[in-house]
Amino acid sequence: MGNLRFISVAILLFFATNIAFANDYMYNQQMKYYNSMKTCTMGTFPLGGVSLGSGDKTAEIGMNYYIYGMQNSKCHIREHLGNSNKHCYLPREVAKKYAEEGIKTLNAARNGAAYSQYINQISNDENYCKYED
Repeated sequence: MGNLRFISVAILLFFATNIAFANDYMYNQQMKYYNSMKTCTMGTFPLGGVSLGSGDKTAEIGMNYYIYGMQNSKCHIREHLGNSNKHCYLPREVAKKYAEEGIKTLNAARNGAAYSQYINQISNDENYCKYED
């Protein structure tokens, strides 16, 4: 199950990051999300959705980020990208580094594919993040 999560997260992060550059709205929403995460400021950051397939085999994948604020001294974030529904509870310093890595990865993706080992590590650490159905 862990490897499947790793693959799913890596694909979704790559997919979501690259889609962001197809339109400035998505890029700006992701930047707002990461900047708000640095201080754990509550907010909803809709990225819109994408259509996959064609004709009667088209599927819509919605993408949204949420910051619910501090809960038990941890920043509660949610990344809902299609079928991946991740809730994370990050200590302030982890949230700040996660946000900085997210911004760095988002900007690096302008030159092609980008990946953050730190984000992947945190996303797959059950001490921080849980995936829900």
